[in-house]
Amino acid sequence: MTDRLYYGNAATTAATYAAEGPLYAEGFATATVGSRQLSLAHGWCVTADGTVVDPTWDFDPSTVYFGIVFREPTMWPYDGGRRAHRT
Repeated sequence: MTDRLYYGNAATTAATYAAEGPLYAEGFATATVGSRQLSLAHGWCVTADGTVVDPTWDFDPSTVYFGIVFREPTMWPYDGGRRAHRT
């Protein structure tokens, strides 16, 4: 999915696969840039067993995710990545 649209990518993935149960989450994730680990604001999905599903970033076993899960879909962003929420 489109890089830099973390929130929208994660919300779209959670909505598309809702029957399988992933939920939208956001907070911070680490990204490796060269030899440095940076903490960045980010959005992703989480399964019932706690597995992270990140539709934006390639898998990197050193990535750490820290955030909260939004169980209520009306709280998920819907506008392509900006954090505007439905009213």
